[in-house]
Amino acid sequence: MEKKSRILYVYKLLNEKTDENNPITVAQINRELEKWGFEGFRKTIHSDIRLLKEFGVDIVSIKSSQIKYYVASRTFQIPEIKLLIDAVESSRFITPKKSKELIKKLGELTSEQQAKKLGRNIFVEKRVKPANEEILYTIDTIQEAIEEKTKVSFKYYDYSPTKRKTYKNSGALYYLSPYALCWSNDYYYVVGFCHKRESITQYRIDRIAKIERLDEKATPAPKGFNGADYVKNMFAMYGGELKQVTLKCQNHLMRHIIDKFGKDIKTKVLDNEHFQVDVDVCISPTFFGWCFQFAGEMEIVGPGEVVERYESIKKYKDL
Repeated sequence: MEKKSRILYVYKLLNEKTDENNPITVAQINRELEKWGFEGFRKTIHSDIRLLKEFGVDIVSIKSSQIKYYVASRTFQIPEIKLLIDAVESSRFITPKKSKELIKKLGELTSEQQAKKLGRNIFVEKRVKPANEEILYTIDTIQEAIEEKTKVSFKYYDYSPTKRKTYKNSGALYYLSPYALCWSNDYYYVVGFCHKRESITQYRIDRIAKIERLDEKATPAPKGFNGADYVKNMFAMYGGELKQVTLKCQNHLMRHIIDKFGKDIKTKVLDNEHFQVDVDVCISPTFFGWCFQFAGEMEIVGPGEVVERYESIKKYKDL
C-alpha cells in the first residue's frame, strides 16, 4: 500500500511542480517525498516514474549530470487555459466571486510556475457582473428538472427606479415546465412552458430566485419544438410575433446579417449594390430598432403589414 500511495505522491509532485522550463531531479523529488513522510525511497523513484509512463503519463526525462523529469503534456495546454480564463473574466453571466474561484481552478490544470503567468489582465469594457450567487444552483436544478421531466417553481425579480430588487407577479411563484437552457447575448435563459401565461416563454437565469424542483410532471413540449430554432428566432429579435421578413440591404451589410442570423439564410443578389435576404424574426421594437441603426442602408420590403408598421414608426421617429 505504501508503494502505491508513494507513486500517487510522485505523480502529484510532477504534475504540480514541473513543466518543460521547470524539470526536477530525483534528489528534489526525494526531499519532497520526505516532507510527506516517505523516507529512503530515492533508488525506487526511477521505477515509480517508469510505471507512471506505462500508465500513460507523458513524463519526459532530461539526461545531464543528473536526470531531470517533467510532465510534458496535460489535458489543457496553456493557450487553451488562457482562452478559458479570458472567457470567465469577460462573462457578464458569472459573478465576481465565482469568476475568482473558476480562474483559481483553471490555474490548477497546469504547473504552479506556469499558473503564476496566467494573469491575463485582458482589456474588456467595464463588464457588468451579476450579484446573484444562486446561479449555479439554479442551473443545476433546472437541468435536473429537464432530465426528470418535472416542473420548477421560482420567484422572478426586476429592479425599481431606486435600484431595489423587487419581485414580479407581486412576489407570487412562477411555475414552469422547462425545456432547454439557452445562452444568448452573454446571458443564460431557461425556455419552457409558463403555466401562468399558458405559452412558451423564457426567463433570465440571473433574475431567478428561490427555485425548487417539483414532483409534478412537466407539460410536454409541443411536437416539433426545437430549442436551437427557438433560440435562433426568439433571441435574434427578442419578443413579438414570429414572421418571415424580407430585407433589402446594401452589400456591405452582409457581415451584419451573418453575425445576427448565421449563414444558413436565403439571400439573392439584386444589383451591383444590393442584396435581398429572408429571415425569421420576432416583430418587435427591438427588431425595428436594429433596422434603424443602419440609417437607410437596410429596407424592409415584406410582408406588407410589417412594412406599414415600420414606416409608421419611422415617421414618428423622424418628427
